[in-house]
Amino acid sequence: MLKALLFVINHSLQAKSKIKTAYDNAKRALPGGLAKTKEQASKEAEELQVKVDRLKTELETYKRKEELWLRRWQQIAFHMRQKGIQMASIDRTPPEGAELPSNTETAQILRSFDKEIPPSGRI
Repeated sequence: MLKALLFVINHSLQAKSKIKTAYDNAKRALPGGLAKTKEQASKEAEELQVKVDRLKTELETYKRKEELWLRRWQQIAFHMRQKGIQMASIDRTPPEGAELPSNTETAQILRSFDKEIPPSGRI
């Protein structure tokens, strides 16, 4: 439809060379041109689909990581409660100037909480 319209406009403008020149200049100035060929549109759609698919995969990866993170904190809270420690007494901002443990030290500390939560017997 657009191609047909452009053909009609182009044909009509042939008679008016000044207008035709201005029209051609304006058409070239547009990013990507005024009309894309079917091949260009197909290629662009394909590229966008690849990007959408990649982003969906990335989102699923982040969802899985979030689920694992939440599960880990549930396990930590469970085992702390089993030891008589309340999360509220642990989950606090450290004192000013306190040095936090490194990633390695943190991993060693948390490793003891990696045990699964035992079944409660509830259904």
